[in-house]
Amino acid sequence: MSDALKVKIGETWTTIADVRANVGGVWKEVTAIYSNVGGVWKEIAFKLDIGTIITPDASASQISSMMNEAADGTTFYFAEGTYSLNAPIQITRSNICLSGTPGLTVLSCDFVTSTSGVIDIRGVSGTVVENICIHGLTINGNRLTSKQGIGINCDYVGSTTTTRGTSGINKMGISISQCVIEQNSSYGIYLQNSANCSVDTTTVQNNNSIGIHLNSSSNNNTVTGNTCQNNASHGIYLNSSSNNTVTGNTLQNNTSHGISLNSSNNNTVTGNTCQNNASSGIYLNSSSNNTITGNTIQNNNGNGISLNSSNNNTVTGNTVQNNNNYGIRLESSSNNNTITGNTCQNNAGKGIYLYSSNNNTVTGNIIKDNNSTAGIYLASYCNYNVICSNQHTGTLSNSGTGNKVYNNKLIA
Repeated sequence: MSDALKVKIGETWTTIADVRANVGGVWKEVTAIYSNVGGVWKEIAFKLDIGTIITPDASASQISSMMNEAADGTTFYFAEGTYSLNAPIQITRSNICLSGTPGLTVLSCDFVTSTSGVIDIRGVSGTVVENICIHGLTINGNRLTSKQGIGINCDYVGSTTTTRGTSGINKMGISISQCVIEQNSSYGIYLQNSANCSVDTTTVQNNNSIGIHLNSSSNNNTVTGNTCQNNASHGIYLNSSSNNTVTGNTLQNNTSHGISLNSSNNNTVTGNTCQNNASSGIYLNSSSNNTITGNTIQNNNGNGISLNSSNNNTVTGNTVQNNNNYGIRLESSSNNNTITGNTCQNNAGKGIYLYSSNNNTVTGNIIKDNNSTAGIYLASYCNYNVICSNQHTGTLSNSGTGNKVYNNKLIA
């Protein structure tokens, strides 16, 4: 990506639009630079790469045309202000960057659609869009004035055959950073059939559906350091998507789960804070071989961590507290999972609860002060589980067959 020339004034970096010289008290634009070589003045070729500056009076169709016709590597700088868009900004090509001033460059939706984004990026199967950067934009969907749409919509963006960080133009899908995505009638950010993308340090809030949604083989993506709050569904949702990393996000006050995985395998969910959500903090359904580690899950209205029909997952080192139901719950043939090193405390239900789930290992957890007589509870149809070396208050109930229960310690 090309970068603008900038100068630091105080603590603020400001883009240089042109170079000027003071000639007799009049500032004039510099169009050429000369050097004296052996008494002869010779022009020095120079290039001031400032990208393309877009101002709030530009229409969506003008912006789309400029972007799709620009040279590879062009950066489009959106000047500060509010852009009232009567259509989506549509991008169907690779290798451009959209950049604004965080909090001061606002793209405002003034159209009605159910399937497009305010920024709509689309490739097709076999011809993906790659190497798109969106930085520092606020995207307001205006859903309170009956406008409809997705904040940023990506379909066939990035490919699993490309990698980030290669020489030349970085090969990635899309990079979204330091944006605010809010008030959309559908998803905040939607990735479908998209890979090698990153979403970081972005606030996704007050949308009428999921905050960040990875769908339909959206694999090898990174979602890190974002805040997803007050959305009318899950904070982050992965559906049929694998090998993603979801780390360091704050998910709060969403009307469903904080983080939800459905039919999604081999993902890493680590270091997130899930709190005050209307359902579970982290929820897995029909999802396998995921790692759920080092998260803080608290004050949710459902369970802290729920596994439903999910196998071979590792749930380790999480703090699960003050939730309005169970701390950690496995049910509906959630088998061969490892639950280790977690702290489950002050939850309204049982600390760790298993129902109709087999061959799980529950070890080295601290379960205390939950508002139930049972700290660890194995309900009906729970067989051949290993429950060992846990510290717990309350009872340890075993209703199954062939379970190995040993070296657990009752604490005060």
